[in-house]
Amino acid sequence: MHTGDLAIVDDDGFIYHSARKKEIIKVGGKRISPKEIEEVILALNEVVDCTVEGIHDDILGEAIKATLVVNDVKSVYLTPKSIQEHCANSLAMHKVPQVVEFAEKMQLSSSGKKVKGKL
Repeated sequence: MHTGDLAIVDDDGFIYHSARKKEIIKVGGKRISPKEIEEVILALNEVVDCTVEGIHDDILGEAIKATLVVNDVKSVYLTPKSIQEHCANSLAMHKVPQVVEFAEKMQLSSSGKKVKGKL
């Protein structure tokens, strides 16, 4: 069965999910492009960088998590709720991130790509 997932097999034969070949998040059976959500969040002047990824959800299969780097981390105007409200104004409800986190910087791989899941 080909799922498009990339995995690592350790010495004991355990398989660990590490990434996807294609960047698609499946929320409740709906296919969502993280790029579309990232563009909406990056439209905010205070947001320097953003990454969107799928995280495990018991009910929907995956949930959307957005990690943001902002100019002023202590800004009272940017909260997870305000980011979700901003997304809700531009995106369908199933595309609004359920989890919003703030980070000081994005972790990059040696090739310069954002490392998701380890921010």
